Amino acid sequence: FRVAEPMAEAADAGLKDDALREMAQAAGGRYFPFAGAAALPDELAKSMRDARFSGMKPVDMEIWDNPLLLALILGLLTAEWMIRRRSGLA
Repeated sequence: FRVAEPMAEAADAGLKDDALREMAQAAGGRYFPFAGAAALPDELAKSMRDARFSGMKPVDMEIWDNPLLLALILGLLTAEWMIRRRSGLA
């Protein structure tokens, strides 16, 4: 005997083009149906060109020179080693 709440996601699992178009428009994007997916690489390349020449400069951030990151990584590795050692996995 099993009692389960019906899954609302599985009740109507079809593709909802209208809802996807609305979400894309609200987010400032575009919706590409499956049949129009071949145009996606060209649109992505165009948007990358537009973004590159819109006055925005790329920002390079060196995260490896941060001593806190090094301490975090070493701390996590040490904790993992200790847990494995106590569990008899090392």
